Amino acid sequence: MGACSNGSSRDSSASDVLSNVSALVVRQVATPPLRVPHHQTRGTYPQVSNGKLNLKTVNAALRNAVLDEQREYARFARKALSRTPKVILRKYHGVFETTPQRWLISSSSVLVSALIPVRENLPGGTATGTWVSVTVQVPSGDPVRVEDLFAEPTRGLEMLARVIRKKFLSTNSCVRQSFENAIPEVHAYYAKGFAPTASNYQHFALTTNGIVVGFPMEQVAGPVCYRVAATAPYVALRPYLSELGQKLITGVRQPQR
Repeated sequence: MGACSNGSSRDSSASDVLSNVSALVVRQVATPPLRVPHHQTRGTYPQVSNGKLNLKTVNAALRNAVLDEQREYARFARKALSRTPKVILRKYHGVFETTPQRWLISSSSVLVSALIPVRENLPGGTATGTWVSVTVQVPSGDPVRVEDLFAEPTRGLEMLARVIRKKFLSTNSCVRQSFENAIPEVHAYYAKGFAPTASNYQHFALTTNGIVVGFPMEQVAGPVCYRVAATAPYVALRPYLSELGQKLITGVRQPQR
């Protein structure tokens, strides 16, 4: 409910949403098997339910987000496997694993939003951490991009980037040390990863604590930091929100069990 306490009453349409919104039940189902040799698939992904709403399109969007990431990884993995020694393939297997976390999911009669941690590991290789993210309107399943949240996307993304970068450098010691201690060329690369572009901030979820943004491994810090995420409070972003952004944030609810 914390997402709805920062001045939403100023907007009558947001108030209407608040009075009618209801939380959805979230259940976890097994992640579809990755169709790549020498790999195991682990983990789950969320699906939502409600006795009154047809959520087929919403659930399809959640599933398709996972499948899209699998397809992207599969293209990379098949090329890598063609160059991998057979002795490695006999001894090791790769992994595609999704591990949803409750605090990174919101689900209501207004929206479903999820940021799902993903581990991708070639046989005998080092694991790479990334994210699957999806935010859709309910019940239509219409997708919401990060730039859709802001009345003026350029200004909104600039503020989001400012808040997220400050949050990482003040609260995440691994990111701070990696970012500040990098040689100039690497520092510039990580700084570019924080730049206020839609592609840099594509992995996000609207949660009860704020907009959580996830960065894949090595986007803003060294590989030792793995994948990372930070939260931007809604109060800092509210002046920049579009009408849709205000509606969605007002409708954020923790998922029902």
